[in-house]
Amino acid sequence: MMLLRSVTKHIKEQNWFAVFIDFLIVVVGVFIGIQVSNWNTDRADRLLEAETLVALHEDIKATANSIAHVLIEAEVADDSLRVLAEFADGQHDDMDIPTIDQHILAGVYAVLGFEPIMVTYDELKNTGRLRLLKEQQLRKQLQIIDSQITTLKTDENAILKASYDMSDLFLIKNYDWRGFITIPSRDGSYSVNWLDPMKDRRDPKDTLRQIEFMNILFYRGRLNESFKKSAKTLSVTLAEIDALIAQRLASIGQP
Repeated sequence: MMLLRSVTKHIKEQNWFAVFIDFLIVVVGVFIGIQVSNWNTDRADRLLEAETLVALHEDIKATANSIAHVLIEAEVADDSLRVLAEFADGQHDDMDIPTIDQHILAGVYAVLGFEPIMVTYDELKNTGRLRLLKEQQLRKQLQIIDSQITTLKTDENAILKASYDMSDLFLIKNYDWRGFITIPSRDGSYSVNWLDPMKDRRDPKDTLRQIEFMNILFYRGRLNESFKKSAKTLSVTLAEIDALIAQRLASIGQP
């Protein structure tokens, strides 16, 4: 209001230099106001991006740990498949029934499971806010990882289908489940503890040397290899994404 009065006064007095100064004050004031607003907006955007990157890092870390765990399980399963295949080929004749049960559980009955933890990325994608992440390469890698997770879940489903359609059916018809159903799961969450695992057990040698069982072992081994390959590929991409996150956080002044 005071500036308006000053401009009016100077115009009436035809003091054009003073009018110019008043106009300059207005322009500079507006410019500074816009710049301050932009600075505040940029600062808020950087803080929001940093918070998102930190949350994304936690998701990547959890998913990488899940993959590392399932790869260990895959190696355990492969070891049991190998031992059972050798047994089916006539080796390990001295292997006792409890040991066979352990390998049946780990290699044939158990299945590999992977659950990605990508809550932050999914939220960004579903709400159309991926552009919040200013690093283009990071956005590109996240889209790649989306496809890789889909591939790994496809491999997981193939193992599940083979288990239900082949392994379980064979075991139901030909193998005494009391031997491995009494063994606690690897996480200790379940087992049938009221059964005697050795009651009236028959030698499973002839059953496990059938060509059908051998082919089940070979097929499961092939599926496991595909699963492990996909998991390792995903693990590499996760590490690359985590490195990009660290670089971006450093560039915007966040630890």
